Amino acid sequence: MSRVFGSWRGLRWLAFTLSFALDFYVFHISEPFTPRSFMASGIAAAILFFFFLELARAMKGRGRIRRALDEHERVTYQVGRHLFALLRKIRADALAWYGIWLPLQLAVLTTIGQGWILWQDVIAAPGPLPWPIVAQYACAGYLPLLIAIPFLLEHVSEWTSNQYVLAVDRKSHDPRLLILSGVFDYYLETVSIERTVTTRVHQKWWQAFVGIGDVELRETAGGEGEVLRDVWKPRTLEKRIRIAIKNLRRRGGDD
Repeated sequence: MSRVFGSWRGLRWLAFTLSFALDFYVFHISEPFTPRSFMASGIAAAILFFFFLELARAMKGRGRIRRALDEHERVTYQVGRHLFALLRKIRADALAWYGIWLPLQLAVLTTIGQGWILWQDVIAAPGPLPWPIVAQYACAGYLPLLIAIPFLLEHVSEWTSNQYVLAVDRKSHDPRLLILSGVFDYYLETVSIERTVTTRVHQKWWQAFVGIGDVELRETAGGEGEVLRDVWKPRTLEKRIRIAIKNLRRRGGDD
C-alpha cells in the first residue's frame, strides 16, 4: 500500500482507476448506450477532470511552509513558477504530452460542436436530425479526459509544489528565502539573503510580456550566486527581496 501512495506511478493510475470506475457507474445507472448515458458519463468525466486539476493546483505545501518557518518569522511574499515551466515539462514527456493535449483538444472541439448544435436547434427549421439527441451523444467527446487525469495530476502537482517564499523575522528583520518543491519527495533550500549585494532579473523581450523570468542573487563574497528559474512575475519577487534587505540594513544602522 505504501508503494501505491508513495510514488506517482502508483497514485496516478489509482486516480485513473477510481475515475474510470465512477464514470462507468454513472454510465451504467443512466440506461447504458442511450443518449442519456453518454451525456451523463461525458459530463461526469469533465467534472472529474476539473476536480483533479483543482486538487493538483492546491499542492502548494502550506503546511510544510509553516513548519519551515522559525518562531518569529512571517511570510511576506510567496510565488510559484510560471505556467510556461509546466508546459515545458509536459512537452518533454511525450506520453504526458499526447495523453493531456489530445483529450483537451477533443473536449474543446466537443464544446464548440455543442454550441453549434444548440444554435441549430434554436434557429433551424425542423429536420431529420433530432438536435437534442445529437447533443447528448456528442457529450461522449469528453470521455477521453479520463485518460488525461493521471498525467495532469502528476505534472500539475509537481509544478504547483515549486514555491519561492520570502520570510522575515518580526524581531530581528532577518530575511531568508525558502525554496520548496516536491509532493512525495520533499526538497527545501534556505537562502540567507542578508549578505546579498546584487539582485538581477533575466528576461527576454517576450518573457516580459508574459511575466516569466529568472532572478539572480549574488553575495558579498562573490561566486556563482543563486538563480531562481522560471519565476512568475520575477520583478515583483526581486523588488520584495530588495525591500527586505533594505529594511534589515536600515534597522542595523539604527541599532
